[in-house]
Formats: sequence, C-alpha cells, structure tokens
Amino acid sequence: MSPILFGDDLWYGTSDDVSFQSLATSILEQSSILAQHYKKKLQNNPGLIRTPTCQFNRYELSKINFEEKIEALQNIAVSTALFAIQETQSDTLLAGTIGPYNGRDRNIREAELQRYFSEPAIYLTDRGVHTLLLEGFTDSGQLKKAILSLRKINSVPIPLAAFYRISSQTKSTTISDLIKYSDQIGIELIGFEVDLEELINLPACLNNRQTPLGFQLMNRGNISNLDLEQICEKLVSFSPTLILGGKGLKEEDWIKCKSCLSKQVDKNSFNK
Repeated sequence: MSPILFGDDLWYGTSDDVSFQSLATSILEQSSILAQHYKKKLQNNPGLIRTPTCQFNRYELSKINFEEKIEALQNIAVSTALFAIQETQSDTLLAGTIGPYNGRDRNIREAELQRYFSEPAIYLTDRGVHTLLLEGFTDSGQLKKAILSLRKINSVPIPLAAFYRISSQTKSTTISDLIKYSDQIGIELIGFEVDLEELINLPACLNNRQTPLGFQLMNRGNISNLDLEQICEKLVSFSPTLILGGKGLKEEDWIKCKSCLSKQVDKNSFNK
C-alpha cells in the first residue's frame, strides 16, 4: 500500500470560551509562544502540521470582541508556522484549518454562511498554506456547503481536505453520501474524525471511493484499555492517505498510535 502521511496531534484550543480567548490573545500578543508550539510539534517530524485557526471565523471571534482581528490572527498563525518550518529545515506541509459555523441561527442566509468559510480561507491561502483543511463538522450538509464555498474562492487551487466528525449515532448512509459527494466535486481528500473505540465499527463503504481517505483519531477514554493492534489493523485496511491526532487524544497516545500503525503497514507490505 502507499505510505501514510502522519500529521500532528490536535494541540490547540477547545470550544471553551476562556481557552479560545486565551489562544487568540496569545497569538496576537505573544507569537513566540505559538512558535514554540510549532517547533515542539516539528520535533516529531510530522508530515503535516495544522494552524490553530479552526474557530477563527467572524461568528466565533465576535463573542470575544475580536471580530476585526480575523485577518491578523490568520496571518500570524501562518507566517509563524512557515518560519518555524523553514528554521527547522523541515519539509513538513502546513494545513490552514477552518471549522464549522456553530451559531444558532438556522435561517442564516447562504451568502453569509459562505463568508464564514471563505473569508478565513482567503487569508490562509494568501499567506501561503500548502493545503486547506476543514475539521470539526458534525453537520454533513454544512460540510458540503463549506467545501463548495472554498471551491468557489480558490482561484489559485491548493489541495482541500474535508473532515466529518463521526459519532456512534452516525449512519453509514451519511458516510457513503459524503464519499460520493467528494468523488463528484473532486476534492483532494475526504476524512473522518472517529473515536478509537468506534473505529472498529466503521462501514465497508469507506472502501468504495475514488477520493483519497484520511482519519483523525479521537479518544475519550484510556488508550491502555483498547486493543490498539486490532484498531490499527482495521484502520490500515481502508488504505488511508493521511492520519492525524484528533480531539481528546494525548500527544503520547498519538505517538503510540503512529508506531502501531507503522508496524501494521510494514506487516501488510511484507505479506504482499
């Protein structure tokens, strides 16, 4: 099978307003701290690292009165990362992250919703990210709209990866529908954020695709209680292109997962 690109763990921010404000303030006022975070992640030689910009849209920033700082936040997050990559002489790729619209207004106008996705994407692209990455989406319809929004503004095409967060209630039809949509619209990667405990139950429809596949590995329990070898065997069977650490997965546990996955890839290659 083709080599898997292993990315970083999910080290930035939560949905908690205090943590979110602390992250935004730190980026604006103490970019050296952000640089240290990037350099720490680069020590693990990831194939890809992410900007901590997932929540930096006008809706989220308006809650902490940072709405007019949206461009500055994206610019600093990208330029600091690119400098860290250059300084460490790494060939790591940089993904600019964009998250969902979490407002309660379900009657939001289509043009306004598109702006929540397209505006940060423009800033990220202009500053030089190597790829755009949608993550944190639990509404498949909104994810489709986000994909379409980024396709419309991406006049200088760069790769687009889109991740959907799976829960135990997610229907296999939702997964197959997103795969079909990604094949039709022609994005570079369709991904799924999935808890390690749920991964073993992923449907076979994940293999019926043309678009490259990615995963973010989430964790809400103790990884030592899981059969990691069985989980990794299942994961590798889908021939993913990109795997990242996801929500709740500690850095040390992400390192364990990468080691187990690498061994499984080597085992499969040997058996062939």
